[in-house]
Amino acid sequence: MDCSRFKCNNLLFAECCQDYFCCWVCHKKEKNHVLYTIPHVKCRKCDTINDLTNECIKCHIKFNDNFCEKCVIWHNFKNTFHCDKCDACFNGKKSEFYHCPKCDICILQKVLSSHKCEIINDKDENCPLCTDNLYKNKRNNFILKCGHIMHRECFKEYKSNYKDLDKIFKCLICYKSINELADDEKKFDNLKFNYSIHIDKISWKTKYSCYDCKVTNVTSYHPKYIKCINCKSYNTSSIEVYKQ
Repeated sequence: MDCSRFKCNNLLFAECCQDYFCCWVCHKKEKNHVLYTIPHVKCRKCDTINDLTNECIKCHIKFNDNFCEKCVIWHNFKNTFHCDKCDACFNGKKSEFYHCPKCDICILQKVLSSHKCEIINDKDENCPLCTDNLYKNKRNNFILKCGHIMHRECFKEYKSNYKDLDKIFKCLICYKSINELADDEKKFDNLKFNYSIHIDKISWKTKYSCYDCKVTNVTSYHPKYIKCINCKSYNTSSIEVYKQ
């Protein structure tokens, strides 16, 4: 298998499989397990076995633009840095990130205002989707805006299942919305407008609870789409329905 993911001039030797692979990602896709140990690499140009370096000892070809000895990753990203505290590489400038000492993870400065230490610091050790450990490789994790964490690949899979559904895309732990509320509001306003409701129930009321703003209130009844009058979220649950 060769995806030319980073167009590297070397092949990684997977000690677990006793075979060569173009990258970590293709190894996992083909073998269905994580590649942990790489004792050496092979030059694509001259087939020479090399230590974990970025230049072939025989033909002197450069394997890729950048190489991290600690993560054993070759890549062509221009701006990357290795965080010793996270023991992981990040795509971006070091100045763009902040390492939270409580959560022991690097966070983008631009989303730092929404970071919630009290949630992550009291974290579950396992991904809520696959239940595998979250902290074997921190660079594979994705932080939701509510503060909870999933594996990046699990998040993509979870999100893809919501692509064509008329349901709120929410955190599996706290049930808060993952999408921006304004985007969901437009989508569900339209769905609600095109949803037919029995004429006798138009004047009914419903008591509801909102997962996003944690408010309990009363609004006009709807059998499927109940919009919070406080935060405009449709991420709600009906508690009681009654005639006005």
